[in-house]
Amino acid sequence: MKAVENGATQKIPNPDHFGQPGDHSRLKQIKESYKDSLGRFMLISTFSHFEAYVQDVVGEIFDFHGGIAALHALAKRRSRVEARSERLSKFPEIKPLSESRKPGKQGKYQKSIEQLEIKGFVFPSQMTSAYGIKKLAEAISRGGFRASRICEIVFDGLGMSYDAEMEQNISRIREIRNDIAHGRRREYHLSRSIEDLKLMRKYALTIDQHIIEYFLLIEE
Repeated sequence: MKAVENGATQKIPNPDHFGQPGDHSRLKQIKESYKDSLGRFMLISTFSHFEAYVQDVVGEIFDFHGGIAALHALAKRRSRVEARSERLSKFPEIKPLSESRKPGKQGKYQKSIEQLEIKGFVFPSQMTSAYGIKKLAEAISRGGFRASRICEIVFDGLGMSYDAEMEQNISRIREIRNDIAHGRRREYHLSRSIEDLKLMRKYALTIDQHIIEYFLLIEE
């Protein structure tokens, strides 16, 4: 357009794969808002890729362990507990933990917990792991996946250290994406969209590293 305005050429070159460009005055008018248009399109596209990444990478965890059924069976086996009589004889340290909590005994409780951890005792929070695998599988299913659950999947489902700023930013970007997609937002500058793109890339790399370190491990 500058070449036409400066007299270096008579017309804007024809595009390779689309129809003829509009006349110069029309393009000059569009030029004023093109960065907002690109910003909106980029945000929608980037967040869609981020959604798909979270969904697919959890599926890769299941695939690594032989599929959902195999990982679920493994979780059930690992969370299995002994019969009560066998449990008491094998883990006598649970006795003080089975009574009502008493003030001043926290040190004794902690000592028992540490001893049980060394012995591989299955605590109440670990007994639900098989159910957690099922719920995680449901959360990423093609019919059940919701972008609003991304942080729940990452922090609760995958046990990644909670990051309040990350949750706030993902929720903020998702809401902007929704507003753009439903026509409630017409302005979103390209520079802001680029910054959000960088954030989503950063979060994807963080999630990826967490999964590599903690989930891609052969268990049997």
